[in-house]
Amino acid sequence: MYYLINNFLSMPISVRATIFISILFLLWCLFGRIILKFISILLWILKKLFLGIYILFEIPISILHSKFGSIFGIIDQCLTTSAEKVCNFMDKLFRKMNKPKTTYRKHAFIVYFFISAYLLIPTYTNLTEKPFSFWQETYVKKESAIIQWMDDNAWFEK
Repeated sequence: MYYLINNFLSMPISVRATIFISILFLLWCLFGRIILKFISILLWILKKLFLGIYILFEIPISILHSKFGSIFGIIDQCLTTSAEKVCNFMDKLFRKMNKPKTTYRKHAFIVYFFISAYLLIPTYTNLTEKPFSFWQETYVKKESAIIQWMDDNAWFEK
């Protein structure tokens, strides 16, 4: 195990990142459907909890509307409309989570492919010494500008 870890750490950072992302991709292919089912169960519980809270508010407002009139009618109507919108949103989200699993695998594979290409091509074609040095100068300029702005507005002391 020591030699495996030592060889892994001796690889360039882009290769290590690609291996890590490929492990995440493999785990997603194996357990992604289970994770989505678990999240959809949580979403179902959240919807039932929301409907329970809605009923707790709806009953007194309906009683007040029947006794006192118009202002509580507007509140009742707004409450019903907003509850319907939230329930429709949760239903759409639930349907999206229960799409065929091949769609998620295809999307995950495309993302994995492009991230791997971004990490590995610059390293092995010697375009740069490090794959992330491309943005280093821009990042330092932006960071310096933010620090200067914070100093001008006295957000911190140097």
